[in-house]
Amino acid sequence: REKRYNNEIAMAKFEVDWLHNSPAYHQAMEFLKENWVKTSKGDFVSKKDLEDDIAVGFDDLLSSFKEEQENGMDEGGGGGLI
Repeated sequence: REKRYNNEIAMAKFEVDWLHNSPAYHQAMEFLKENWVKTSKGDFVSKKDLEDDIAVGFDDLLSSFKEEQENGMDEGGGGGLI
């Protein structure tokens, strides 16, 4: 039983090594590095989304929130902040 377990572990390690040395894996990792950022929580965020978020200033964001709130009030939503 122990020998079978050791063989399975060795095979799994072999497969991981094979994957990490494959061209497809390296290409995928390059794509991730070029287009995505890993957060401290381990999530991945698109660099384009981050650039878009930075491009929107605080005043623009506040204005859009106010417009959404006013539109909601006009439509009878009444879902304000207070």
